[in-house]
Amino acid sequence: MRQQRTSPPREEESKEEGDDGIAAVGHAPPLQNGQLVQAACRDLVHLDFQAALLEEGFQEDGSGEESVIRRRESESQREPEIHEDTFAEEPSYDDGKMMLTDEEYQWARDIKSAAQLQPDLDKLPDFWYAQIALCDQGDVDAALHRIHGLQTFWKEYKVILDNLNSARKVVRESLEDLFPGFWLSLTYSPTAGHYTLVMDAVKLDMSVLATHPQAMDSLILSMFYVLHAANPDFETIRHGLYSIAECEGQDWKNSMGAGDMRRVWTEIASVYPIRYQKLDHIHTNMVVNMMWSLAKRYLPKNIRDKFDARGCSDVERLDKLYSIPTLEAANGRFLGTVMDSLKKRLENEASFSL
Repeated sequence: MRQQRTSPPREEESKEEGDDGIAAVGHAPPLQNGQLVQAACRDLVHLDFQAALLEEGFQEDGSGEESVIRRRESESQREPEIHEDTFAEEPSYDDGKMMLTDEEYQWARDIKSAAQLQPDLDKLPDFWYAQIALCDQGDVDAALHRIHGLQTFWKEYKVILDNLNSARKVVRESLEDLFPGFWLSLTYSPTAGHYTLVMDAVKLDMSVLATHPQAMDSLILSMFYVLHAANPDFETIRHGLYSIAECEGQDWKNSMGAGDMRRVWTEIASVYPIRYQKLDHIHTNMVVNMMWSLAKRYLPKNIRDKFDARGCSDVERLDKLYSIPTLEAANGRFLGTVMDSLKKRLENEASFSL
């Protein structure tokens, strides 16, 4: 059934476009001096994830520069029940999140028609054609290339898209066993219409490969499910994902090498149809800057332009904000959000048709 998106754009959003024509919600331009860096970091804390923390049971003490986010005493003293459903964010969905404009609808139809003419491509749910259309802005050739990449990824990693138990197992393994502390938060903002993903890059310790040779495969597959969870409907796809990475303490010893970064990019990051608002990295150092210099060689311009590095010397590490009351509780919240969103995604796929 044809659906049109009729809700007007939010006034607070500004749009920018990369070389590929993909618009993303605009953020502040690159910062030029230490004073602006500190101001932007305060804004980052108070505007981008403060609201999410308050929704999860935190409260703010003080105001201005002395403002501190802490757990409500009654909450911090209560013994948490660790179960992913207990900590799940429960975003409020409505039919407006699944609307397409006339132009978007035609893009999706064109991509679907072109894909069905290629015998080596499997048929996808119509939702996928619409998602790809929104990301590639109707570029049929780019869309077909992306579908080939997705199909290759699904076959190599034996992905069963409607198997939530498999997704739960993969994400849980990444959270608890292989890279504990790497995934900090996935939060949906009803007012902004997008998800914010928070990670601690320092906890992505690649020395685990010595004892778990398949850890890289598990990481890439968990990335697929997390990205998938951040795109459950057309509104979130349109607005794009806002990614924040904690980098304090990053060094060469256990970090990803150039080969690992290239593999992540070619196998999943460049294949999955997603739009990014911003890729913020805070508490960066010389190592992070050098790693970025290596990575940007194979990243397209529209992704490079969304990368931002901030010193943020007046903001504490993100794990102290998100791993409350414990890392185990934070893992439960994260997994609950992922599973709730994947379930909603499957429901939307089943009900949508071009």
